[in-house]
Amino acid sequence: MNPVPDATLREAPLKFSIYSELQWWPGKEPAQVYAEVLDQIENADRLGFDTYSAIEHFFFPKFSSSPDPLALFAAAAQRTKQIRFRTLVHVLPYHNPMVLASRIAFADVLTGGRYEFGVGRGHGWIPWRAGVDYAEMVARYDESLEILFTALESGGEPFSYSGTFYDIHDARIVPPPSGKLRVFTGGTSDKTYILAGTKGWGVVVPPLLPYEALREQLDRRPTEVLRTAVKGMLPKNKLARQQITKLKIYAGPQHPHESQNPQPLDLEQ
Repeated sequence: MNPVPDATLREAPLKFSIYSELQWWPGKEPAQVYAEVLDQIENADRLGFDTYSAIEHFFFPKFSSSPDPLALFAAAAQRTKQIRFRTLVHVLPYHNPMVLASRIAFADVLTGGRYEFGVGRGHGWIPWRAGVDYAEMVARYDESLEILFTALESGGEPFSYSGTFYDIHDARIVPPPSGKLRVFTGGTSDKTYILAGTKGWGVVVPPLLPYEALREQLDRRPTEVLRTAVKGMLPKNKLARQQITKLKIYAGPQHPHESQNPQPLDLEQ
C-alpha cells in the first residue's frame, strides 16, 4: 500500500487503447462494418496501440451490433501481432457461465494470451428481449460470477456446484486458460469498487454517463470502500491478519484542499 515513487511514475510508459461499440449505421451492411473494424484493429496494432476493446451488446442495432466480441477477436488475432483484446463486458446473466468460461479460455489460447475481459449485468432494457426475468438479474449475475471464476481458476481440475440456477457435477473446462487473465468490472456503485478491490480487478467507468452522475463516487475520498477492499485482500491466517491490521494504511487526499494529515484506515472495524 506504499505510494509509488514519482520516479517510477515518470518511467512508466503511457499506453493508449481504443474502445468501440461497433455501431451499425444506416446504409452499411454488417459485413462492411465488421471488415472496417478488423482493418481498424490491424492498423491500431501497426501503430502500437495497447488494447482494442469492444462492447458485448444484444438486440439493439442503433446502439451496437457487437453480440460476440470473442468471434471478432479470434479473427483479429490472425491479422495482428501485439495488440491485446478486451471485451467490455461479458454480460453474465445471459450466459451459461461454464460455457462462457470455456470460450474465454479458448480465446486466451487462440490469441496467444492477449485476451482480457470485463464482467457486468448489462443494460436494463435487455432482459425482456433475452427472456430473462429482470428480478433475477442480480442473483443470476452473482451466481454466474462465482461459477465463471471457479472454472477459470480451477487449473483444469473438475469441480461441482449447486446453486439456484445451475447444478454442475464434476465438470471442468477444456482447454484451461494459458495463464492468469486480466479482468475488469464496470459500474458506478460502491459494491462494484469493493468487488474490484478485493479481486484485484480493473474498473471501467461507463463512458456515456455525464460527470455529474458519477461525481459522488469519483470526487469523494472513498474511505469506507477502500477499507472494505483492503480487508478483503487480507490473508486468512489469523496471526498474519492481526499483524497487518496493526499497519497504518492511508487513503491519500484526492484534492489539494483536503487535509494533508489524513487518518489511517481502521481495519479492525
